[in-house]
Amino acid sequence: MTYAVCDSFYIEKGYGVKPHFICNTNNLIKFGSYFKRKRLSRIINNALKYPVITIYAGSGYGKTVELHSFFQEFDSTVIWNKLKRQDNIKECFWKNFVAMNSKSHPKIREALITLGFPETDDSFAALAKIFQEKAKASKSYVLVYDDFHLIHNPDLLHFFEKTAGIIPQNMHCILISRTVPKINMVRMMMQEKVFIISESDLSFNVNEIVEYFEQLNLQINKEDAQNIFYNTAGWPFAVNLLGRSLLKSLKYNHFALDAMNANVFKLIEKELSEIITPSLRKLLLKISLVDIFAASYIDGLSGTLSNEIHELHDYIRHDFHLNTYIIQPLFLKYLKAHQHELSGDDKNDTYKKSGDWCYANGYHLDALCYYEKSKDYDAIIKKIALYDLHIPYDIANYAVKLFDHIHKSGIQSHSFYVLHIKLKISLGQINENTLELIQEYIRINTARTKSCERNFSIAALLDCLAVFQMLMSTQTDKYIFDVYFSKASDFHKQNPHNTSNVLNIIPAHAWASVVGTNRPKAHEEYFNALTCAITYATSIGNNCFIGFDSLAQGELYFYKNTLNLSELHLKQSAETANTPDLYATYSRALIYLMKIAFSNGNFSRATELLQMMKTVANDKNYAERSIMYDIASGVYYLELRQPDKIPEWLKSDFSSYTHSSFVENYANRVRVQYHYLKKNHSTLLSYIQKTTTKPLVLFEKIELKILEALLRYQLKQRSEAFATLTIAYESAATNNIIYPFIRHSKDMRTLTSAMLKDEFCQIPISWLEDINRKASACAKRNAKVISEYKQIHQIEEPSVLSQRELAVLKDLTVGLTRAEIAATQGISINTVKMVINTIYNKLSVHNLPEAIRIATTYNII
Repeated sequence: MTYAVCDSFYIEKGYGVKPHFICNTNNLIKFGSYFKRKRLSRIINNALKYPVITIYAGSGYGKTVELHSFFQEFDSTVIWNKLKRQDNIKECFWKNFVAMNSKSHPKIREALITLGFPETDDSFAALAKIFQEKAKASKSYVLVYDDFHLIHNPDLLHFFEKTAGIIPQNMHCILISRTVPKINMVRMMMQEKVFIISESDLSFNVNEIVEYFEQLNLQINKEDAQNIFYNTAGWPFAVNLLGRSLLKSLKYNHFALDAMNANVFKLIEKELSEIITPSLRKLLLKISLVDIFAASYIDGLSGTLSNEIHELHDYIRHDFHLNTYIIQPLFLKYLKAHQHELSGDDKNDTYKKSGDWCYANGYHLDALCYYEKSKDYDAIIKKIALYDLHIPYDIANYAVKLFDHIHKSGIQSHSFYVLHIKLKISLGQINENTLELIQEYIRINTARTKSCERNFSIAALLDCLAVFQMLMSTQTDKYIFDVYFSKASDFHKQNPHNTSNVLNIIPAHAWASVVGTNRPKAHEEYFNALTCAITYATSIGNNCFIGFDSLAQGELYFYKNTLNLSELHLKQSAETANTPDLYATYSRALIYLMKIAFSNGNFSRATELLQMMKTVANDKNYAERSIMYDIASGVYYLELRQPDKIPEWLKSDFSSYTHSSFVENYANRVRVQYHYLKKNHSTLLSYIQKTTTKPLVLFEKIELKILEALLRYQLKQRSEAFATLTIAYESAATNNIIYPFIRHSKDMRTLTSAMLKDEFCQIPISWLEDINRKASACAKRNAKVISEYKQIHQIEEPSVLSQRELAVLKDLTVGLTRAEIAATQGISINTVKMVINTIYNKLSVHNLPEAIRIATTYNII
């Protein structure tokens, strides 16, 4: 009897094999100090729940030996076909197929010969019947096809695809390959017919390295094992080579790793010298320069050499499921060690192409890294120039360092100056240093010979200066930015063909007002400066501010809780800004209008406004359409107390931002409310603490202080809660800011009630009582819209009432007065009132008839 040869490198002595193996090779697998891997046995055992199993990895992963070893102790008939290149000839393959399958079942030989190689549905149906007959004779029947990577004949590949669908329940087909089998496994995976075992499964993990070395009687600790894993990536061939080299010393030493690497590199060098051309070697070295293994990138880089790459399946293979190349880690390490063979031009060309590919595929930060390596500063400047509005933080943080270097080196183009300042502003570097840099750049360009480029730079720099001064006012409390808008306007009028998009940053802000102080006249001064700034911007044909002044006024009245005036200004803003060029203002006005609708208890209007946002989100001319619609959706569901329904990305970590008014912070405003409703106290308190060092817009400063007070009261930090709410009150009182105090109605009502009883309270009693009343009214309107939403969507989520609450509600249903309930239950009238309010809150209602209806509908009483 004969058995399959194994591609293992650490199998020595034989201990006998079971006779249910039928193989087409004359080599015997020998077992001796073979390392049995329990983890892999579990994986294979789990794989045998599927009709088709694929095992693919390069050489040295022990594919054959692991499977063969597993079947030594497995009660199954195993037919092991070691494929050869000539098996691509259908007649050769079928001849071997008949011979192998007839050894265990001679009676079906004639049936298979008569059938011939199946190619039609009828012939595959006949083959299915033959398989069923074979399967009856064995508890488990396994067909193994080793070296499947040698098969490329489409008819053969079709045969294996069809076979996967017709084999009986107790039969399995296993394909062992050095590459991903070129059959339609996606369809089989969707049908749960295939189990995949790849390099990651076959590689040693740290624990297995320890166990293997212990079997070799080598002393090793976990740290050394981790070092081996890091250097070998768990490649079984390398781990074994290292282990065998240490047998004489009986302990691990670090020098052995260098020796192992050298030996592996010699092996690779020898094999490569026989199979690759100089041009292919250069290509592989170029690939090793970068960390891009996507097929679209490598195939584009390789050109006509792509077919030659596919022949190197021992070291590099194409995974067409992921459409990427998998490179053997030590082979990649070998290539990196030989990168010195490439010329400087080869390296720069590769980095340039890598940057182009990364940018085209949305990896903008990686693109900048590769452009920097190629010293292609023009490409960096051009890519940064493509950002119309505020530049994302990670991009700006990386790019500003490059621009600082360019500035020092004197390599400057006409667009460099403006982009450098935009980067500084995007990073929140709103300080004297940036101001001096802007002024320096204006002086440099003013001194140059007049030209379109020079005039463009000056015009854009003046726009930058105006924006900078506007943002600076958050810290300085000086609202003189209109003066700089006037200077920019004057220059633009003298040079009408020179325009920039720098001013477009302003309407896209998270806050319409950048006032950071609670000084009484501050907002008035801001609006006066803003009105003048808009006039200057409009006079030079820049209409990006249209509707922004009304938005800012509506925002202020909203926070004053003067909702009628707020709505009037916001509607005016929305009407004038309802064009694609002005959607940054329009969408923000709609969100405030939606909040007002909720505050008025108007659920249908709030829903209508969300639908209007959806219309905006469908306009591809609006760059921020998806982000702003998600933010609007987040606001909508948070108002309805449905935090789980907000978009997933808004549940993630808080975004880094450098100025309170920047657009990245808009999402954070939603996240703050999400974490509050989810009672993620530590997460939210940590975020609030981090904001203390940042220049906050007044409204956000007040909102965060209020939330901190509410959180601390819920955490039983009574004195801290009172002190924090006092700070919030002092920040809000001079401008009569009310809305943030009443939006968390139930919780604020509880906190203000507690403070009203505190003899050391520093907040006026009249103000606390007013907030308490407004919060109670807000709670009723909240309950109304939440109840309406649940009824429309048939959400049956009644809150569980406590025993006392149930008892009080039952007494209410039979008509008892509050005094009678107090006497019956043995509690005070005030307690009865508090319990009734709790019942209303839990059932999301605002009166007794609704509470009774909800309670009876859901069988609560």
